[in-house]
Amino acid sequence: MPNLDYVNGDATNLEVDPVVDETVYVATNGYGVFRTRDGGKKWQPINRGLIAPYVKGPNALIAVTERPGLLLVSTLGGGVNESLDRGEHWRSISGGYTFTFGMAAAAGPGLRLAAARPNKLIIVSDDGGRSWIETELPGQRPEHIATNAVAFHPEDQRVLVAGTLAYGYRAADGLFVSRDGGRHFARLELPENIPRVSVNAIRILGGKVPMMYVGFNGIGLFRAPLQ
Repeated sequence: MPNLDYVNGDATNLEVDPVVDETVYVATNGYGVFRTRDGGKKWQPINRGLIAPYVKGPNALIAVTERPGLLLVSTLGGGVNESLDRGEHWRSISGGYTFTFGMAAAAGPGLRLAAARPNKLIIVSDDGGRSWIETELPGQRPEHIATNAVAFHPEDQRVLVAGTLAYGYRAADGLFVSRDGGRHFARLELPENIPRVSVNAIRILGGKVPMMYVGFNGIGLFRAPLQ
């Protein structure tokens, strides 16, 4: 592995194939993506065409349930990549956006994607990665703060929540929500008892009152209605 301060070789993401239960994929921060087809007895690297083997971010590896065989991976240095054949071949689909953290995918009539980027940036695609727009989260954008976790509302893909991280044990910048597909964001105010720590996971559950579950680094999991 290269001597980079953000690379450590750890396993970072795990996905089970939506069709074949014994096929499991694991992404790592330094060695790329691995696959087992026998429930974990044997593993093999599946990195052909993957530009950068550094996968670090919430939900940075996605096996798209509605598109069997489609894998997506977000990488540090190679951006968002897709495989149409369960990891046999990869290709970059995010153009010049080459440094991405966490990711989200929402399948419907099309495939909507979002990926977190440094400096409180986020990229969104409405057409499965053929084209992208980049948006800045509101407020100041110091270099030590990045967008880290992103999640779509499962019943309304126009709603997208993004959470930030901070490098070097400094304060992060909380949560933001977009209600127009990632074109504009507004801050979600956090309770006073939640410090400005990094957001490591976001999950939104639909229903009459949508609920948002957020994992904050070092202080645990919190739940709140998504107003």
